[in-house]
Amino acid sequence: MSCAMLATKLQFLDIQHLATTVSTATDILPAIPSGTKNNVRFVTRVCFDPNTGRATYADDCGAWNAKSSTTTCTQYVSVDGRLIFVAFRNGMYCTGGRKGKWQPVSPQPKPSDVIKVHRHYATLQADGNYRKRVTWFANLPGGDNKAVVEYQGCHPGVNAPHGNAKHVDRPFVRTHPDTLRRVDEKVRHRPPRDVYQSMLQEDSVNAPRDLQQVNVYISCFS
Repeated sequence: MSCAMLATKLQFLDIQHLATTVSTATDILPAIPSGTKNNVRFVTRVCFDPNTGRATYADDCGAWNAKSSTTTCTQYVSVDGRLIFVAFRNGMYCTGGRKGKWQPVSPQPKPSDVIKVHRHYATLQADGNYRKRVTWFANLPGGDNKAVVEYQGCHPGVNAPHGNAKHVDRPFVRTHPDTLRRVDEKVRHRPPRDVYQSMLQEDSVNAPRDLQQVNVYISCFS
């Protein structure tokens, strides 16, 4: 039977359950794992691009729709054990916002006590019903460098080529940031062909796609 027939569609967690999940997690993956991800949720380490310092959300699901993908950052304060949305208005942290009415929080929290919530949303280019959300926190006790990754729906099993690809029929799979980091370290001391062949022998699953990718990386970042 198909995934659609067997699986119940996963519902994205609300902010309170997200905070509880990330702060109490003990089974933490180093990154988003490879393989099928249908209606599943897990906790990973947050991965950052070594060149930009920005969080990355790479996986092997194929190309994601850039137009419908978005990343947000919102702020919360903990009040009696619950997270309350706040915004910085006129020099103060405030709640509300309905019809433009904001009420200052009393007492005012210190900036170091304000919890920032980063959320990345993406829809698969090959199937608009397959969605991903990655949530990570800053200043949440027990939540440092951990992200809740959620996949909603059933992967169609076909990865569409990347939108920038020309005359390429093979499926697109985004290269994991850790692979690029290892390429960056190796090309400083060795020629591209040696780097590609050695990485292919060490770990064929997490190696660069081909020699051209190593050369393109050098031309872009060297």
